[in-house]
Amino acid sequence: MEYFLKFRTLFFILAAFSFAATGASAQNFTSRSARIVVGFAPGGATDVTKVLATPELKDRMLKQGSDQSTHNTPEKHAAFVKTEFARWGKVIKDAGIKAE
Repeated sequence: MEYFLKFRTLFFILAAFSFAATGASAQNFTSRSARIVVGFAPGGATDVTKVLATPELKDRMLKQGSDQSTHNTPEKHAAFVKTEFARWGKVIKDAGIKAE
């Protein structure tokens, strides 16, 4: 047990000196270039948002009947959801669709 305590103390002393010695090498960092790695996956939300904002996709969606620019406020979106509930609720009732 006494051997373990001496070994542990020696280990911590050596670790402290090794960390103190590495501080001098960090001063040369500003003379080197730094490479920044961005942690966004390709095809993630950033890329999707960029593609959705392109004029080509907006025109294509307009031709297919989807105008996303009209639902860009909470009030407009709430009104859209309300009309869709009424529309599809009627279809569901007329068809006699029941939840399982």
